[in-house]
Amino acid sequence: MSEAVHLDDIAAALLMRIIAQSPESELVGAVLPNGTYQLGDSIVSGKRHVTGMVPGNSIATAHNHPGGNPDFSADDVENADQIQRTAYLGAGQNPALAELRRYDPGFTETYRGQDGKKRSHGEAVLAQFPMDEFRAYLMRKLLDRAADDPRGLMR
Repeated sequence: MSEAVHLDDIAAALLMRIIAQSPESELVGAVLPNGTYQLGDSIVSGKRHVTGMVPGNSIATAHNHPGGNPDFSADDVENADQIQRTAYLGAGQNPALAELRRYDPGFTETYRGQDGKKRSHGEAVLAQFPMDEFRAYLMRKLLDRAADDPRGLMR
């Protein structure tokens, strides 16, 4: 398995966690060099994607667009370009159905919006379905239990 596929899989798990935790507001997270991830804070404005929210040693960032817009905004592209890290985006409010996209600074195609700012459609991400994250989501959503509850999915 290539490193890019592995990174996509970790980012997919992170995006599922982000969308499950914050389906109606933007939340940011980071993929760390050891293959784990860390959640950040809610995004209040575009410039806060990076400042003080993403660890300096991260290898990628991820955030959601609850409204379902699958495109990377001008702020998304600017931030990824500035920190030179791959950015992932999960569009939608349902973690199992969200559209996952990737933007790689310097490689992914961009376009200019009507305002003249650089944006991107990104590239579709095909990753392994993060079963552990989905199981944890179901336990919280359906049973109001923590992911490590010894009763599991049993009622």
